[in-house]
Amino acid sequence: MAQHTIGKSNMGITAREKPANSGRWRLFYNRGGKSREIPGLTFKTKQAAEEVAEKLRSRLALGLPLHEYSQDHPPIDQYALGWLERMKRQVKANSLKAYGIEVRRHILSYFGSKPINEIRPADVRAFLDHLAEGGLAEKTIQNIRTTLSSIFRSAVEEERVERNPVSLVRLRYSRRRRKKQYNTLTLEELHRLLDTIQSHYLEWHPFFTVLAYTGLRVSEIRGLRWASVNLGDSAKDPRRFLLIRETVTGTNLVDDVTKTGAERRTDLNMEARQALLDHHISELSAGRGRPTDFVFCRPGGSHIAMDRPSEILTKACALAGLNRITPVDLRHTLITIMLYELEEDLLYVIEQVGHSSVQMILDHYGHPERYHRPEKMDRMAPKSAIHRPSLPTVPVSPWKTDTSIPPPTGVPPPRGSVLQAGEPHQPGALRNGGRSSGGGLQALDTLRNREGR
Repeated sequence: MAQHTIGKSNMGITAREKPANSGRWRLFYNRGGKSREIPGLTFKTKQAAEEVAEKLRSRLALGLPLHEYSQDHPPIDQYALGWLERMKRQVKANSLKAYGIEVRRHILSYFGSKPINEIRPADVRAFLDHLAEGGLAEKTIQNIRTTLSSIFRSAVEEERVERNPVSLVRLRYSRRRRKKQYNTLTLEELHRLLDTIQSHYLEWHPFFTVLAYTGLRVSEIRGLRWASVNLGDSAKDPRRFLLIRETVTGTNLVDDVTKTGAERRTDLNMEARQALLDHHISELSAGRGRPTDFVFCRPGGSHIAMDRPSEILTKACALAGLNRITPVDLRHTLITIMLYELEEDLLYVIEQVGHSSVQMILDHYGHPERYHRPEKMDRMAPKSAIHRPSLPTVPVSPWKTDTSIPPPTGVPPPRGSVLQAGEPHQPGALRNGGRSSGGGLQALDTLRNREGR
């Protein structure tokens, strides 16, 4: 292999024809006794390589980095903006908007034009600490860290950096992270809420009835079309369902995929069917009931504002005397009621609400603490034990409650008492500060008395 040193080995810059006799000249930088190629610099002639090598020596003599001549190591701001462009074809509009805010407002403002290969784990740690000192919430910092890590994963795949420095840095939490709490309603409270909405916000009753009884996301119910509604021939017809195909995001962009990326069928109960039927009749009378129209929209045909349902729910909860809930809480309410009140099959619940895994339901949507019922555990006991007659009542001796009355001969003193000096020892009397082998018999007496009351 032919090797040519340009001038002397000053500053460790050398040029090599690699592979030998290939006509391709590359530059190498000697650092720490090891010769490493400067990536992205390939020349067709020796003269072109010499010219760039001389410039690189000058930069090194001035203490300047070599990254200006490295096509494979762009600055972080240039690469991150290119990454955002590629994300346009892979994520939804809302996600892309969030990525753009995190990149431009936080990542680029901190790292600037620093070469992507010069960002080390220590730099990432300093960046995360900077965000925490700025008062950002832990969840926000976690999201920014995830975005930065995705940028570096892409750079690793493109062989622009050797490793992802973000993966080596963990978040430091000032306090123990708490699982997000959701407010849920019982079935009786849900009925009370819907009755209140019907009384005070009649035009919103169909919307919230469908939302409460189907567990749709707000983006899904905003994207629901009449063509995806099947009300069946009658209320008893089991062919009552919705086809969830589209979503409408907060920016009113219609997306032809759901959050999980798959179309699903959601069953309708009789209440939701009747609410949709009444709503369709009112839409027809208003001249907006064409099959291609969205089910729930404004009088002019535009989409319902994203925050409007939350405003109506807040007012309705106050009128109904309930804790404030959000549309997301209605989704949690449906799942909780189906699991713990109606005792529906877990797989059916997942299919109804459109989750891709059982783990999501178990981690985020179960609220068993509201439904602790010991009678469910009674099912494990044999019927003979459940219907076993109570123990006979044993009269309570007066000395057990009145210590001024001396106990009769042969009967132990009250539980927890200690014999005084000079008193005769009675069978079963307490010893060692109130502990006695006869304590089990006394406990049985107490149990019998309780069962007899």
